[in-house]
Amino acid sequence: ALGNRSFIGNASDRKTHDTLNLIKQRENWRPIAPMVREVDFKEYFVGPKDPHMLMNDVVINRASIPAVTHSDNSARVQVVSDTGSMAYRVMTCLSEAGHCPVLANTSLNQRDEPLINSAVRAVRLMSEFESIQGIFLGNFYVEKVAK
Repeated sequence: ALGNRSFIGNASDRKTHDTLNLIKQRENWRPIAPMVREVDFKEYFVGPKDPHMLMNDVVINRASIPAVTHSDNSARVQVVSDTGSMAYRVMTCLSEAGHCPVLANTSLNQRDEPLINSAVRAVRLMSEFESIQGIFLGNFYVEKVAK
């Protein structure tokens, strides 16, 4: 999915790691991958830049992105250079607002389930978890309405 059918979250908040593993129904020791724009890579990581998450990199400042830093200070980073992608635009908005532009990224599915590939399944999953605040469907963002 590499960002197109993914859960994304705030990499600077450790709770994001715990929440994503809870939603995905998996052990909490499992790492969550970071997604970063190519222009921001060197601020957070040392190692090879890879758009396909095939390499491990060293996290420069664990405290800045605890949701995506593994116990050995590594991360399997997805480097995004496509300026037109939704993920790139989200990271750019975060950066421009003065926030950490690194996203926590993991596949949009739960244990023993295939990737979610329909709006109906995505909205159903969002309705099951209070912690899922919204979803991107194509070029649209669907957000929960406060009760």
